[in-house]
Amino acid sequence: LLADHEHDLCRVVEERCGEWHPEVGTALLRLAAACAATGDFDKMKETAQRALKIREHACGPDHPRLVAVLRSLARAEDGLGESEKRLQTLGRALRIMEASVGEEGVELTEVLLDLGRTHLQLGHAAPAAEHFERARRVEELRWGRGHVEVAQILVPLAEAYGCAG
Repeated sequence: LLADHEHDLCRVVEERCGEWHPEVGTALLRLAAACAATGDFDKMKETAQRALKIREHACGPDHPRLVAVLRSLARAEDGLGESEKRLQTLGRALRIMEASVGEEGVELTEVLLDLGRTHLQLGHAAPAAEHFERARRVEELRWGRGHVEVAQILVPLAEAYGCAG
C-alpha cells in the first residue's frame, strides 16, 4: 500500500513538474524506500537509478545531494546480492562526501560503515577494518572516546580484525 501511494505521488509530481524536475527525484527516492520496505529490490534499484539520473541532471555528477540516492541504490544492490556494484556505488558516495566535508566530516560515518560491511561480506577483512577504523576515528572526534556511538563501531571492527587473522 505504501509503495502504491508513493508511486502515485511520483506520477502526480512528474505530471505537474516535468520528468526532470528535482522534486521528481525526491519522490522517486521515497518510492525506493517504500520498495525496500516491501523487499522489492529490483524496483528499488530501478527507481533509485532514475532518481540518480534526475539528481545528476539537476545538480551535477559530484554534488553532495547525490549521496542519499547513491546509498539507496547501494541498499538495493545489497538486497540483490550485487556486492561488487555496491562497493563501486558506495565508493562514489564516499568520494563525493569527502570532497564536500573533508576527510574527517561526521557525515562520512554511515558511508564508511556501509563500505566496511560490504567488504566484510565479500571476505575482504583488511579494507573492512580500514573503513571501520576510520569511522571510529570520525565518531571519536564527534562524540569523544568513551561514547556509545563509538563503542558500537567496535563490534564490526573486531569482526574484521578477527577475519583478518
